[in-house]
Amino acid sequence: MSITMSVSNGTISEISPCFASKANGDFDVTKDVRKLLSPLFKGLVPGTQIAITDGSGKKYSEDDIVNNLIQCCGELVDVKAEEATEAFMNQTMRYYKQGMGRELLLNQAATKSNLPLATATIKYTAKTDVIPACKDFIAGAATEEFLQASIGYTFRAQTLGLYFLNEVAFDQFKVDVAAQFAQISQMAQIDPDVTTKFNDFNQISLAKALIETIRVRSDANDDNAELSFSRLLHSITMGLIHQNPQMSGIIPFDVEQLVCPTFVTFINISKHAHTKSSAIMSAWDELDNFQNIPLNLISTKRLMKMSAIARAKASAAAAANASQLAQKQLTGGKAQVFRFTKEPPSAKTMIKRTIKVLHKMKDVARSENVYKTAYMTFAKASRRHPDDPNVMGKSMQNHYHPDIHLYIDTSGSISEDNYEAMVKACIALAQKLNINMYFNSFSHCMSTSTRLQIRDRSKRDIYREFEKVPKVTGGTDYEQIWRYINASSKRKHEFSLILSDFEWSPSSRPVDHPKNLYYMPCLNMDWDRMRQCAEDFGRSMIRIEPSIRSRIMM
Repeated sequence: MSITMSVSNGTISEISPCFASKANGDFDVTKDVRKLLSPLFKGLVPGTQIAITDGSGKKYSEDDIVNNLIQCCGELVDVKAEEATEAFMNQTMRYYKQGMGRELLLNQAATKSNLPLATATIKYTAKTDVIPACKDFIAGAATEEFLQASIGYTFRAQTLGLYFLNEVAFDQFKVDVAAQFAQISQMAQIDPDVTTKFNDFNQISLAKALIETIRVRSDANDDNAELSFSRLLHSITMGLIHQNPQMSGIIPFDVEQLVCPTFVTFINISKHAHTKSSAIMSAWDELDNFQNIPLNLISTKRLMKMSAIARAKASAAAAANASQLAQKQLTGGKAQVFRFTKEPPSAKTMIKRTIKVLHKMKDVARSENVYKTAYMTFAKASRRHPDDPNVMGKSMQNHYHPDIHLYIDTSGSISEDNYEAMVKACIALAQKLNINMYFNSFSHCMSTSTRLQIRDRSKRDIYREFEKVPKVTGGTDYEQIWRYINASSKRKHEFSLILSDFEWSPSSRPVDHPKNLYYMPCLNMDWDRMRQCAEDFGRSMIRIEPSIRSRIMM
């Protein structure tokens, strides 16, 4: 059940992405999150505290609210933390709609600007949103919140976004940063590597670039010592960036990146207003590539810039194949209850469901899954009346259902019996349709995709085909399959089916779920456990794919 919450003695407020960040003392992310949320904790009567309780009478402290928001920024979706955060924000924020906790400030900006949140049907693009928003902002016809929502919901990047009206505004920002750093250097002993990185920062230019990104940490636990480069840059930036909102400000893509950034992206608004949408998308795609560089290639002594990495890759002729982060995030409804049958469905029932879904999909130009239809035409003589040209004859035409692509879970939780049962179910499906298929085994990694020769073959021969495909072992990761499917136009149009025990939860970051991907439970497993895992999986997926229940074929 979803959480309801009441707040007594509370105000209705807005929160700002700008807050005082300290570079000295111990680093504690909870303190910065508390500063971010501090307007929501003010009582109506000065000096008094707000009282927070849920529908069951449970009391929440300010620490509970802060910790819930931090849990929303974790690697995995925490459904209860999302629900509790949403319930509190509904009671205390002036501008708020149901949405992801980590995108709290984008939510506020969009709501204040009367813009919809990004959903499965509402998508923000460079052409329809970013370019017009940048033009209107330059002309003084759009608010900062309108700009934040338009850019933030189009790219949904895992970075701290800093916008500048043009390269002149950015150059002035660099001068101010250098002055602040020089002043701090006179009062405290600064590590030479930190000074080197600030010198590198001063060389960044937006004269010819739409964006430039630097990596300031390898992860949230890195470079958090007192007066480190990451903390100094963050502290100085928070003090300077919002002095003149028309010239510079923050695009708050993500709460985690706002308080503890691993990447900082500098955005040239003027360039975005006068550049083709394809060039804009290419620049932001390069950010995705930059963020996927292996950590062992990252220097700890010099500042890593996106443009420098791009030039190095071009000179080496090494094409980046890193997966692109989704530019959208589905906002699901309230917590849903996923109910499944008390008894496991038979293999025959699951085959029927699979065929039903497959036949509802649009035909493709060509595939392994061919079927014929008859039609009447004057171009062919009637077999019964071959001498009468006024009688139509019957002709046959080939049509193609989408290919079927199977992804079978071979992680550590899947036994040999489970695997054999899943393979036999797949063989029964293939024989029912008499088609060839594509197949991968997966755990935390994937085997090579294999085309299985199944048509007109015996069960024993087909099983031998499956046995030829290597079975990878390890943990479980569905997102690699999503990225693999989304990377190919052909695979996007395939009927993709994951056979798994559902012991997995998605990351809390925006991810693009393939349109034609479905899930089927393992066979020969404890059904009560399977049902529980499927229910947990469904609840964790609701924000990524609101119709996830219809994709779980059980």
